[in-house]
Amino acid sequence: MKSESKTRAADLAEIERLRDELGIAYRALGAYAFAHRRGQRLPEHAVAYHCLAEAAAIRFKHEGSLDGARYFIGKSVDILHAALRKDAESAPVKRQNEEQST
Repeated sequence: MKSESKTRAADLAEIERLRDELGIAYRALGAYAFAHRRGQRLPEHAVAYHCLAEAAAIRFKHEGSLDGARYFIGKSVDILHAALRKDAESAPVKRQNEEQST
């Protein structure tokens, strides 16, 4: 019985953590979408603020990682930059593949 309650508590904690991460992601997406609707780029300070969420999304896309934005807190900025570059590096390959298929 005790192990079941520990497991349930861990599951609830994980659900809460994922809910928090989803909120972070939605705020970032909302900021980018709002700027796009206005026909503007997101200001640099907002890009910097949302870069953790963007890097977490890139890690999820490429690695399936559910660590979220908090993964980067306390780590070297090089780890954040590597995650952000990973998507940029794969973009030209995708574009070439799309052009070849048409």
